[in-house]
Amino acid sequence: IFTPEDFSEEQLMMKETIIDFMDREIWPDKMKYEEKNYDLTVQAMKKMGDDGYIALSWPEKFGGRGLSALEQYMFIEEVARTGFPFPFLTTESVGPMLRDHASERIKQEVVPGIVAGTCNIAIGYSEPGAGTDLASLKTRAVRDGDEWVINGQKMWTSLCHMADYVWLAARTDPDAPKHRGISMFILPTTAEGFSLSPVHTLGGVRTNATYYEDVRVPADALVGELNKGWKLITSQLNRERLAL
Repeated sequence: IFTPEDFSEEQLMMKETIIDFMDREIWPDKMKYEEKNYDLTVQAMKKMGDDGYIALSWPEKFGGRGLSALEQYMFIEEVARTGFPFPFLTTESVGPMLRDHASERIKQEVVPGIVAGTCNIAIGYSEPGAGTDLASLKTRAVRDGDEWVINGQKMWTSLCHMADYVWLAARTDPDAPKHRGISMFILPTTAEGFSLSPVHTLGGVRTNATYYEDVRVPADALVGELNKGWKLITSQLNRERLAL
């Protein structure tokens, strides 16, 4: 358990600054966020990005402030306190994976939007026939010249109806052991051949089934090394669990 003595004077000042920001910019509209006012959510995310709160611990070269993980946690703790529907999966788990492992094009085109609060990413892991055994996924990505052609289906692709991209796991080597033939891709939801349908849970929460029919993405949409996506999946999930 942290006490005030565990923080530096600068960190305590940062915490107070974050609390003041949340109380001023987010908390007064809490009920509106709970009513799922999407436009209001977009405005608030942009404000967080403009004021430099989304990527406190990110290196400055990526638009962050270069602070420690502790300051990042302070921000997450306070935004969670407000009840604001903050895209933790995008900023705290997938975002760092792209920042550290994506191609230069993706780092230039996608990562700045994450830092700015204008880009949301859904996670494409689960499949109808895979159950809890993620490594048995069957969605395929086949190289065709300077592109990858992706076919398959994902289930429980939460928030995808509001996402700009899908962080997608696909099999790229069907002959390899199942944990060693998977690669990761970043796929725009505007891509031809991509579609989704809503899935409404008993709790009233919407998730999605997503479909990939000859979806083509550039070769550099591959994130990390070919056939070594399992390591990225586990790294992302470790970050996701910590964020949750």
